[in-house]
Amino acid sequence: MKILIIDDDATMRLILKKNLEKYIPGCFFTEGSTGLEAVKAFRQLQPDLTFLDIEMPEKNGFYALKKIRMMDANAKVIMCSGDSSQENVIEALRYRVLDFVIKPYTPERLLQALEKANL
Repeated sequence: MKILIIDDDATMRLILKKNLEKYIPGCFFTEGSTGLEAVKAFRQLQPDLTFLDIEMPEKNGFYALKKIRMMDANAKVIMCSGDSSQENVIEALRYRVLDFVIKPYTPERLLQALEKANL
């Protein structure tokens, strides 16, 4: 399984990766830290699941999400953000994310998101 993790915080990427390895052993991970890297990596990798932060340099997560939807309308995307404003949640749901996980999250909350992705 190919998983794309996009977050400008390297520590958050590492934590997410370590937690995912517990639930989905044998995954191949690709990481990035900007919205532009997200779009490029998604195009190249065509991941089975993408974790996407909102606030990032260059282009934000919503920019990347819109571009990802243009490439693959059925892509499995989970937003992970510390900004859980109503506007952000509504925008994420408008672009059909599987889940919106608020950082910092618990391993149990991550498992719930993975269940929504049928993984």
